Amino acid sequence: MDRPAEQIFAMLGENDHRTDLTVSERSKGYAQLAAFDIAPAEIARRAAIKIEHVRAAIRLDAMGDDVKAKADAGQLNFDDILALKEFEDDPKVEQRIISAAGTAWGARHEMAVERKKRKDKARAAELKAELKAAGVREVPRPKAWPYESKAVGVNQLVDAEGNRLDEKAVKTQEGFAAFVDMQNAPVSVVYVCLDPEGMGYTRPRGNTFKSAEQQKAVEQTREAEDQRRAALDVAAPVRRRFIREQWGSAKAAKELLEEATRTAAVNPSELMARNTQDYMAVLAGGSLDNLSTARLDRLQRVQVCRWIADQEEHIADVSILGWTFKTEPQRAIDWFDRLTAQGYGLSPAETDLYERLTVRASDLAAEVQRRAAAERRSQVRKAEQVAAGERLVFTLWPVSEGDRASWELVTGHGKYIGDLVSDDLRQVQQWAVVEVQDEGFVAEQWQEKRDEESSTTYYVMEVDDVDSDAQDEPEAGADDGDDAEPVFALFPVDEDGKPQWWLIHDDFGTAIGELYAGPDEVDRAQEWATDFLASMQFQDTTWRAERGGDLVPDHYRATWPDEQDDGTAVTPGEEYAQ
Repeated sequence: MDRPAEQIFAMLGENDHRTDLTVSERSKGYAQLAAFDIAPAEIARRAAIKIEHVRAAIRLDAMGDDVKAKADAGQLNFDDILALKEFEDDPKVEQRIISAAGTAWGARHEMAVERKKRKDKARAAELKAELKAAGVREVPRPKAWPYESKAVGVNQLVDAEGNRLDEKAVKTQEGFAAFVDMQNAPVSVVYVCLDPEGMGYTRPRGNTFKSAEQQKAVEQTREAEDQRRAALDVAAPVRRRFIREQWGSAKAAKELLEEATRTAAVNPSELMARNTQDYMAVLAGGSLDNLSTARLDRLQRVQVCRWIADQEEHIADVSILGWTFKTEPQRAIDWFDRLTAQGYGLSPAETDLYERLTVRASDLAAEVQRRAAAERRSQVRKAEQVAAGERLVFTLWPVSEGDRASWELVTGHGKYIGDLVSDDLRQVQQWAVVEVQDEGFVAEQWQEKRDEESSTTYYVMEVDDVDSDAQDEPEAGADDGDDAEPVFALFPVDEDGKPQWWLIHDDFGTAIGELYAGPDEVDRAQEWATDFLASMQFQDTTWRAERGGDLVPDHYRATWPDEQDDGTAVTPGEEYAQ
């Protein structure tokens, strides 16, 4: 071997012990050795490093100064340099990944994004070829799809006899087409009718037209939300990789054992995440089977694995900005804080979610004070409004809720009934009417009032007490006694242009569950609500349609058999109530 090559080996060996050389300087040394026709395998053997890292080092030496600077700063390692080779056919993409390497995880997040783009693009090309071969007209994704587009999914339409259209039968006919949907996972084909009214079909209630300006605003909001969720989906496996590297060993997992054990003792239901088995494979080296003979170390590791899986499932739940986001933002904040404290770098989408969670947690912290203030105000208004009368008063009072209004329903005596966050006054009044009816009163029209001192417009409903000998203030369930049958109602709701169904309980005065589904998906909504009530020990639920009015939409009431098989009268959900 040439003497210069030996000198380079000696220099690298000496400085490896003293760590005087930067990554780019060490890479230059390996590149010089390769220039002496020394094989990467020999360099790896002499330098006691992986052969893949030798190849990465040689490649790094040939790259730009910006890449070398990020490698020296610890923002790119040899594995990242090798991974970049996958994108060298597209310099713009490669540069975008390099630019994202502001932290040690930035480039990995960006590579995950680009890999998904390539995979989706390839799948879309396959589907488009299949459509062409089948003679199906391909069109772009309709604007404002699916709720406010002119085109409607074939599976949403019925013929004159009420039968759903057969996609296979109509897909090649005039007026029908298909598009490849790349905004939802997985990439798929959607068959559409381009002009339902023009072809004699009735547009489903969940789909409405808007003006061009209104449609544009809704479309931008929805596309931004789709992109936000897609970006979180891409970040999830990167975050999982960090978790595996951080707590994947038995020794490292003990760092979380105390917290996991505390949760098992205080809130064991939180250790039943749906994705537990996935994390068992990467964190605890196996499955949930055969734990009956496992030793203490393995059981502790499984405990930690269950706890981590629950934290990650909670992140997935809050990311849709639904019920869990509104009620439990702090758990997600705490988990993100723990990850970043260990060195994890949040992706842009995760950072956005973290900021939203922080705002929501702040709103919740102020909610108790707002409710107390609302009760005090309602007591004062009661004294002014009904001190000399025999009629009861229900009041809807607006309370600031960030950039939206939160309406609180209270009685004249100051009893808090419930609250609803919404900017739609009609929707709020409909909800409040149901609450008044569930309290045992006949709802009347709302009267607009004005509190001059606070410049606040609120609404009052006066009702007759159904029992003149009872207290003025209604008590939930008082008319029926301890054996009163609970009332559950299933309502179609349109919140921010997103149709959904709310399951409401009279005792809670608010929705206890929500399902994102269109108003025409009655069967699906009832099946979901029936399963929901079954989990609360309310069995054999059937649904009775009830006609709405000016203030209340058409809805469904839950009913049950009055007697068990042995003829004994029962109250549905008795076990749950206990």
